[in-house]
Amino acid sequence: MAIILHIWCSSSIRCIIQSPPQIYFLPYLCYNYEMPEHLPKSPLSPEEYQQFVASSQFDLGEEWKPQYAAWIRSETIEFLAQHGPGALLVMPERFDIDTERVHDQYPELREQMLDELSDLVWFGFSVAERTGIKAIDACRYSLSQNGVRLEESAHDFSTLSEAVCQNADKIRVPNKITALFPEASESLKTTGLNENPFYVLQRTAARLSRILDDEQTGTLPTMTDLEEPTEITHAIGDYLNTMAYIAAVQLDSDIQTVAEINTAKLKQRQIHGKQ
Repeated sequence: MAIILHIWCSSSIRCIIQSPPQIYFLPYLCYNYEMPEHLPKSPLSPEEYQQFVASSQFDLGEEWKPQYAAWIRSETIEFLAQHGPGALLVMPERFDIDTERVHDQYPELREQMLDELSDLVWFGFSVAERTGIKAIDACRYSLSQNGVRLEESAHDFSTLSEAVCQNADKIRVPNKITALFPEASESLKTTGLNENPFYVLQRTAARLSRILDDEQTGTLPTMTDLEEPTEITHAIGDYLNTMAYIAAVQLDSDIQTVAEINTAKLKQRQIHGKQ
């Protein structure tokens, strides 16, 4: 059942677009495309992207939360594992991965990973929209909980990305040792986004998934099971901020471009009558 759901989700983010927003650049088919040479003249803002996400959601009724919980888990695994060597691009720096060699051997890998990441960003914004939260406010709140101030006047992707990247060492998640061995040294208790983005993405996805459906946790207790549930605004912000860091630092792009990739892809599917 999980495999069927995973395949359906990865191929069928359905578009029900009543009034299609402005097309930001020429659309392309997912997995067989070249990155657009020209970015939009007016940068896509988080508010505009959330409006697009709202228009591309589909009705799941009151049961949307457990469905989204399953999708977020499967899509996160897909991002980290589907393209095989793609996981190498989000590994910690201390692993000393020769990313240039990876890019040389798999020249389309970066674009494929950005495409996969765009699905995760869509889900993050969609959860925000369905719960009546502005995604950019969730990102701002998440940063504030980690001691980072993002001005209320900041409403663009680039300012968000800069704040996340400059303070990635402050964006931390507790490790399992925190719950099992409270007397352990402080250096072992948490992992920073700059230290292991692979792990932090898994943890923030699991946190958000747990809030949506606590029954979706694994059979073996993870740190996400042992810790107190994170409030929804904080969890959404943590998830999106982690992806902003991965887009910028690990994939040499930015979260705005990722959102634009998703916008173009879903509009292309709508043009071709795919739901």
